[in-house]
Amino acid sequence: MPCQIKNIQYDDSTLQQLFSRLENAVSLTALVLTAWELARRLAVLLVEQTLEKRAKRKTDWPNCPMCGKKLQSKGLAKRQITTFIGVIRFSRRVGRCPNRCRIGQQAPLDAELQLTPRQRSCMQLKRVACLLAVFVPYQTAQKLLEQLISIQVCKDTIWHWVADAGQNAMDRLNDQLQSLTRGMPVSLESIDSSIEQLPLLIGADGVMVPFRRKKGSPKGAILWREVKVALVARLKPRRKKGHNDSGQTQTERVQRRLVACLGTVDDLGQILWLEAVRQGVATAKQVVWISDGARGFWRLFETYFAEYAISILDFYHAAQNLFKAATIWLDGRTKKARSWFAATRHRLRHGPSMRILNRLWLTQNSKRHHEKLLAISKVIYPRIRVISNTTNLRHRACLSVVAWSKVPANG
Repeated sequence: MPCQIKNIQYDDSTLQQLFSRLENAVSLTALVLTAWELARRLAVLLVEQTLEKRAKRKTDWPNCPMCGKKLQSKGLAKRQITTFIGVIRFSRRVGRCPNRCRIGQQAPLDAELQLTPRQRSCMQLKRVACLLAVFVPYQTAQKLLEQLISIQVCKDTIWHWVADAGQNAMDRLNDQLQSLTRGMPVSLESIDSSIEQLPLLIGADGVMVPFRRKKGSPKGAILWREVKVALVARLKPRRKKGHNDSGQTQTERVQRRLVACLGTVDDLGQILWLEAVRQGVATAKQVVWISDGARGFWRLFETYFAEYAISILDFYHAAQNLFKAATIWLDGRTKKARSWFAATRHRLRHGPSMRILNRLWLTQNSKRHHEKLLAISKVIYPRIRVISNTTNLRHRACLSVVAWSKVPANG
């Protein structure tokens, strides 16, 4: 392919100014920034020259979608697109129906470039702006975008880009959920064979998120609403940082996928099941479900994942239930209760954990504490069972945990 830089018009005033600034720059920072601007300007000229050549090619006009007549050329029409490298200005041929059907002007080059009517910015620029807006406010994203790529975009424009991207994502999600409901096959995500052999972790929880009380206005008290969040990830053991012993390992999450829903638990369940299917829940060698004691999440487990996964209550909520037991049995305000809880929590975390509930169950035969221990057994024993093999479980779930039976307790 011939080099097109030789064909660029060197009498471009902006280009000449940048060459002069580059020659006179003193500091390294000034050299780099000027070279960056020069490279962007050269890239713009190259793209514009390429588009000019394409516009001069012979156009194969399509037929009118309404009457079937071949479209007729109406000459060149100008257009500009704000891109990642700068503003691209070019002209292309437009055509109209000879019968004046209401189809507007048609530009075959726009369709070739995958440009939609009235589009003023390229998709890559929108993507970068939306990614910035995920982490920082819109006005800050506007400033960062200007600093990074020297493109000025209004913060309101970024807001509309984020809204459009969210709506498109929701439309795609709804289409996928409808396909899943109809029993149509779901396309699996491409996963490396080494990652595919790892255990699959599915976790769910709820977080409180602040919202504006009035739409479009920051005035008024903050409205807190619960967002249901779920994680689908693979668990990979690796050597602990700072340890040379290969036996000292810890677990890291790979192939992480996050789903969230501002709605009910049932709404989250449909989205979570779709993502779990895409991540290979049906073919994974080991699947682990972990969450707190909320009944809604355990209903999701029974509905979608009971056939594939081991159900696990996280350690902290299991310890919370143990403290409830200590409060019922020994009165949580006493030193004996606190001492018993500390020792029992240690055994719960490091194992063998099953001895805790067995001891409570055997001690229940004591006449002195019969009624209190019976209450404890109603709180804990019928609802949870403790995994005794905590070492193996720690590799799979990254912490010592308590597995639930079919009837979960309140978290």
